[in-house]
Amino acid sequence: MNDGDAESFFNSCKCGDLSQVKELITKKPELIKETHPEDGNTPLHVACIDADQKREIIELLLAHKADPNVPNNDGNTPLCVLCDCGTTDLKIIDLLLSAGADINVSNSKEGYTPLMFATQKYKNYDVVHYLVGAGASPHPKSHMGDTALHLACRVNDENTIWLLIEEDANPNEKNNAGNTPFHELCKGGNTKAFEILMDANADPNLTNEDGKTPLDIAKAHQQSHLVAWLRNHEFGRSLSVPLQVRRKRQNNNNNHSSGVVMMVGMVAVAVAAAVSYYFKFKRDK
Repeated sequence: MNDGDAESFFNSCKCGDLSQVKELITKKPELIKETHPEDGNTPLHVACIDADQKREIIELLLAHKADPNVPNNDGNTPLCVLCDCGTTDLKIIDLLLSAGADINVSNSKEGYTPLMFATQKYKNYDVVHYLVGAGASPHPKSHMGDTALHLACRVNDENTIWLLIEEDANPNEKNNAGNTPFHELCKGGNTKAFEILMDANADPNLTNEDGKTPLDIAKAHQQSHLVAWLRNHEFGRSLSVPLQVRRKRQNNNNNHSSGVVMMVGMVAVAVAAAVSYYFKFKRDK
């Protein structure tokens, strides 16, 4: 980038000046391929920062063949930048994907995919749901060994946790520190999120590289309400029973209760019949 037009083009994409972007792109179409010397961002990267007010600019850049898969110096593509900046505009995501953006690309800095960037944002369910529906995988791991489920548990987003579990995310996957998503949740989660992991057969007895269980983590982070909840639910014992076994036991209990009720009913009918026969016998005499 060695001229004033290029600098103006980047500034216009950053500030959302659509008319200036149109003017410059008509004057010098090659500006689309410029990269900033400081961070390696293209104009499309810049437009994807705080993008919700710049949809028309992004659409214009893509219409002029801006490449959605060019990485910047951190290895982030425009889709990574978009998800990292917390967009809520699903149409912009669709524009990038329709232009050929790789939905499962990982950056070079953290090893994050667009889905990982989205899941680390609290209450970002709609974006996560859209990405998953478009083919984003919950299984890739970052350079630290985190999956998208680790990140969702870290920000205590129960809706996203549920969604990732529905997409077969592994609740017992360990990161480089040996922490499972359960460990991450115990740093400050809520009991509803615990129940989601419990029903997905998360193992509460797994230890991390320091030999700590999720309960140990809850204690270390002074999460007294979580410690109490875990103890009340016999954490480390009953919760380690697989979900299907717990359901079978529950069904057996229900069946047993139904059998008892049916037996009592039969006895009551028999007693009523005996009483009726007794009085009929007395009348006949």
